[in-house]
Amino acid sequence: MSKRQGPENERTIMQRVDARTPHDYTLYPMAGGRRGADFARPLARRGSCRAFGGEVTEVLHYRAAAHNDAPGIAALHAENWRRAYRGNFRDEYLDGDIVSERQSVWNERLGHPAANQYVCVAVHGSRIAGFICAFGCHDREWGSFIDNLHVDTHTQRRGVGSALMRQAGGWLSSRFPNERVYLLVWEFNPARALYERLGGRDTGIVDVENPGGGVGRYVRYVWNRPQQLTA
Repeated sequence: MSKRQGPENERTIMQRVDARTPHDYTLYPMAGGRRGADFARPLARRGSCRAFGGEVTEVLHYRAAAHNDAPGIAALHAENWRRAYRGNFRDEYLDGDIVSERQSVWNERLGHPAANQYVCVAVHGSRIAGFICAFGCHDREWGSFIDNLHVDTHTQRRGVGSALMRQAGGWLSSRFPNERVYLLVWEFNPARALYERLGGRDTGIVDVENPGGGVGRYVRYVWNRPQQLTA
C-alpha cells in the first residue's frame, strides 16, 4: 500500500494574518478561529508571501500526509497535549516520553494507512503547522470520526483549524457522503466554540478512557452530513 494517502489534490492558500490578534488558545483538538479563513484566497505559487491590505500574509500548503510527516505530527501532537490537557490527562503521562509514543502511533497510521483514514497537514515552509485525522464510517451509530485536530501555537487564530475541518469535510463528502460526522472534545476545551460555529450539534457528555489511564469527560459534537463542514 502506498505511503501516501490517496489522490487528494494538494492545495495552497494565502491567509491574512493580523499580527495584533493574540494567540490565546491552546486547544485539543487544536483549532483556529474562522476569522483568518474568511480571507483565504488561491495562490498560484507555493512559498511566496505578499502584502495584503497592509498586513503580513503567509502561505500555508495543505496536502495529504506522507509517512515522513510522522515525526513532525507526533511532536505537535505531544506538545499540544502537554500544554492543553493538564487537568484531564494524568501528569505522569504528560511528563513522560509521549513524543516517542505518539511517533509510534503516527508511524503506524501513515506507514500502513487504513482504507477509511484521511490525514491532512498544513505546512508552512518545512514546518507542520497543523493536522487533522479522520476515519470514514467509523461508528455504526455516529458515523465518520474526526479523531485529531491540532494547530501549533504560532499559527492559531488564523483560520487553520477551520480550513483543516473543510479539508476533512471535502474528503469525507467524496467517500462517505451519507454518513454523519462526529468528534469528541474535552468539556473544558475552548475549541467547543469553534465546533459550534461550524454547525456541530452538542449531543451530550461521553466518558472516555484517557491515554495513560483515567477517564475524561468529553462533549460529542455531531454534523448530520460531511458537506456541512465544507460550507
